[in-house]
Amino acid sequence: MEVIHPRCAGVDVSKKDAKVCVRVQGRGSRPTRSTVTTWDSMTARILDLREHLGVPGRLMLQALVEGENDPVALANLAQRSLRSKIPELTKALNGRFHDHHRFMAALYLHRIDAHTADINDLSARIEEAIAPFLLAREILVSIPGFSRTVAEVFIAETGADMSVFPTAGHTPTSPRNTDGSLPARSVQSARRIGTRHAHRSLAHAHHRRALPGSRT
Repeated sequence: MEVIHPRCAGVDVSKKDAKVCVRVQGRGSRPTRSTVTTWDSMTARILDLREHLGVPGRLMLQALVEGENDPVALANLAQRSLRSKIPELTKALNGRFHDHHRFMAALYLHRIDAHTADINDLSARIEEAIAPFLLAREILVSIPGFSRTVAEVFIAETGADMSVFPTAGHTPTSPRNTDGSLPARSVQSARRIGTRHAHRSLAHAHHRRALPGSRT
């Protein structure tokens, strides 16, 4: 089942600038909030962007894990433009943070770092494997709805060679449920062309590609 995150961020990077959208899901009567900011490509603004995406927060959590409990010292870990909010940060950081909180925060930070390292290793491995198909990936990404990830899934599942499919109907382009199964109305046609159990990850990619269009 697809995971829906209550808070997420997206970054669109070009040679000229980077556009960042931070989206926070609403609850009850509170509406969903989306904030879009634009950052130019100069070094100072890139450092500001890093701060905007949460580097000082990580430093404060790490300091708490290492035993620092002084709100003033923690607030002074703020960087660049966030330093103008040190009085507010000092008030926000004045609370209880016991050994169990420290243990759990360290556990979560360790897990985040481990997952980040794994993702970086996998990304490097994917870049090695995708090297012969860079042109195909570039063409796919130019299609509306195709992210880089979706394009890489298509290439991995098809080998960037559609000639292996007798017809277009032999690829799983039918709408599917989030677990990869076909809706009841599509089962009969799937049995006819033999794709009910084939290429599940490709079917998920189709679903992911179509999802943004369903929300516009």
